[in-house]
Amino acid sequence: MSGRRHEEWARAPSNRPQRVAEAIHRELAPPLQRLAADHGLGLLTITDVDVSPDLRNARVFVSQMGREIPHQIVIDLLANEAGRLRSLLAHALKLRTVPVVRFVFDESVERGARLSALIDALHEKDRQVPDESAGDDQGT
Repeated sequence: MSGRRHEEWARAPSNRPQRVAEAIHRELAPPLQRLAADHGLGLLTITDVDVSPDLRNARVFVSQMGREIPHQIVIDLLANEAGRLRSLLAHALKLRTVPVVRFVFDESVERGARLSALIDALHEKDRQVPDESAGDDQGT
């Protein structure tokens, strides 16, 4: 019977990658904000962290607001700092193996802001156009 329990336990999904992802997010947010301030990148935010099941790799999704700097420049700067940031993680997380950190630009925030601006512009345009159908009902 204990063999069966062991098989069930082995198949149960682990939430450890999620816990490590949350810890990476928490530990990297302050140094990324300082890095952004030092290099004039505007507001740099971690939107998500995805850690592989074996905990060897982590993708850190970032967004940038406030400055019109090409995304590739931001990602290149973060890639250059990845080793130092991984070292900070090693001291903070106390893991046997610290994930290799790769930064990915998350365009969803910018896309959402553009869509919101378009919707606001359409609402403003609708407010400026007089409602012609309202005048027709009053005259009959």
